[in-house]
Amino acid sequence: MQAQEISRQLFRSATSIGANIAEGHGRHQGIEYIHFLIIAQGSANETEHWMNTARDCDLGPKEKVDEIGNLNNDVIKMIMAAIGTIRAKQGPRDLKEERSDYLTDSSLLHND
Repeated sequence: MQAQEISRQLFRSATSIGANIAEGHGRHQGIEYIHFLIIAQGSANETEHWMNTARDCDLGPKEKVDEIGNLNNDVIKMIMAAIGTIRAKQGPRDLKEERSDYLTDSSLLHND
């Protein structure tokens, strides 16, 4: 029973990685693509959790579980690199508000 639940969660999180990358790539928009890559990275992190759980519960040969875990870590690195590349192509995004004078109605500031 425990092995079935772990394998089900592992399958779900692992397949979510590729699905989110594919969905984001299909949008061909930098910011939207990054959004889906970040979701894919979260799924890869979840996959890492389930791989560690599988190892802790002795649900397979340790060497094989470690090998799959290492491949998943490579996927995480590739996703992070893709996010960095897309952000670099977008250039710096200045989110600071420009300085401007705000007009206020001073009668609203005092309740005299």
